Amino acid sequence: MQKSQALRPLMKWAGGKKKLLKHYKNRLPDYQAIDSFVEPFFGGGALFCDIVASAPKNRRYVINDNNEELVSIYLAIRDDCEEFIAHLKPLEAGYLRCAKRERKKAFYYTIRTQYWGMQLGTVRTAATLYFLLLTSFNGIWQLCKESEGRFGTPAGRLIYRSVIDEARIRIWSTALQSATISATSFERVQVPAGSFVYCDPPYRGGHASYGKGFTDADQIRLIQWCDQLARKGCHVFLANRDLGDGFFDRYLPKYCLVSRVSVIYTAGRRKRTASGFEAKPATEILAEFPPRRRRRTSHYPSRSRSRECHRHGLRNSPR
Repeated sequence: MQKSQALRPLMKWAGGKKKLLKHYKNRLPDYQAIDSFVEPFFGGGALFCDIVASAPKNRRYVINDNNEELVSIYLAIRDDCEEFIAHLKPLEAGYLRCAKRERKKAFYYTIRTQYWGMQLGTVRTAATLYFLLLTSFNGIWQLCKESEGRFGTPAGRLIYRSVIDEARIRIWSTALQSATISATSFERVQVPAGSFVYCDPPYRGGHASYGKGFTDADQIRLIQWCDQLARKGCHVFLANRDLGDGFFDRYLPKYCLVSRVSVIYTAGRRKRTASGFEAKPATEILAEFPPRRRRRTSHYPSRSRSRECHRHGLRNSPR
């Protein structure tokens, strides 16, 4: 992929890894050596963008997110790109015609209400959601009482020029042609043998709401799933937020390679101070599960041990 056509995330996404990739690069596998890449919690797909740029032939991509609304955008762009763009154009035009701040916000909330009444699974519905994501608050996915489980984030910063980047959408459509896309739980994702798997689940202590809870019990199940994949030969990475309570020290396998990075969250975790809102420092954790194939074991003693048992008059039985 040419530098002028580098893949970039389609939208701002709270918890996205675009800024953290520079800290991760020396830990991640060589992109050129990856045959298949799997991301069970896709979100904005920042790492996918970085990996696609290496562009080796015949690579398999499996991208999944348990958020069906979000996944509908990627499916529409992959399968019906031009229709998707056509539905976006009148939304952009209507938004830009609103010159005043109050009118832009009113337009946003009108479209959001219309979206709640649309049938999921259509290209028009996916395009409407994408427009809302581009004009909503700070890339945070939230629900509200009126949304009945659908996207309900308030209006965000006001845009006075173009809203839609058609070229970026078309580049994404090309990149997604080689991707299997699903909307299910991480445990049901089909992972090819030997894959590079990157897990970026909803963070512990996070403020974004995706319509489905992700408890500490789910975090433990995810760790166990990562361990199972590593034992099947996959190279697995798990990102999260370290709350300083020893959770990951207790539940990560001993063989995991763990690194921590100090970050500043600018969305959803700011605290009020005398001078306004101040971004809150936090710690990101990246756990690596190197490939670990199971050793072959036997219920019977080795020949050398059998000879030792016979020599000492012991019963030739397993331990």
